[in-house]
Amino acid sequence: MQRAGQVPESMRFIVAGAVALRVRNPNGLAVPVGLLRAGDYLGQSSLTRQSVTADAIAAEETTVVRASREFIDELARERPALAKDLSRAIDMRRKAVRDALSGSPPGAAPALSSE
Repeated sequence: MQRAGQVPESMRFIVAGAVALRVRNPNGLAVPVGLLRAGDYLGQSSLTRQSVTADAIAAEETTVVRASREFIDELARERPALAKDLSRAIDMRRKAVRDALSGSPPGAAPALSSE
């Protein structure tokens, strides 16, 4: 669904299914970061034009709704609180990646849910 290092061109809202987030450690091994489910989203860094730090792979059959960068930009301009929420979500995901790479115990990372 998305690869680490890419700048997403849209946000994806998960309607059904699950998306696994993982990152490669310095040895090239995949390290799990978290699991997103219905109601969660990914690609929020499309708003800031930042690259994503983790791979996102459908963990099962998954249905998403895509919202273009332009649409998200317009919403963020109309609703500044949305831009702040997305910025917090980006920070939380980046922290989860750092924690996964440092070997922090499960549960030490913030919840990845968008709720």
